[in-house]
Amino acid sequence: MTDQTPPDVDAAATTRIEVPMEGILLLGTFAAPGGGAALLRLSDGSIARVTPGEATGAGEVLAIAAGQVTFRRSGGEEITLGMPG
Repeated sequence: MTDQTPPDVDAAATTRIEVPMEGILLLGTFAAPGGGAALLRLSDGSIARVTPGEATGAGEVLAIAAGQVTFRRSGGEEITLGMPG
């Protein structure tokens, strides 16, 4: 067994994109007990697991669907954050 991934497999399995280093970034969504959950990279670089109803720097998490999270900002505006790329 080898510790290295063959270059052709690495190329087929990897999507290279430029990711902004500031702001909130959606890393992924997944099913969790009681509903959906999401992983966010926060503006300070930390990673947070969130579920609907939780407060984040972007606002209150309203909904989580495949590849997207909807927030309500403090002024009442709703925004949807999608996966990068």
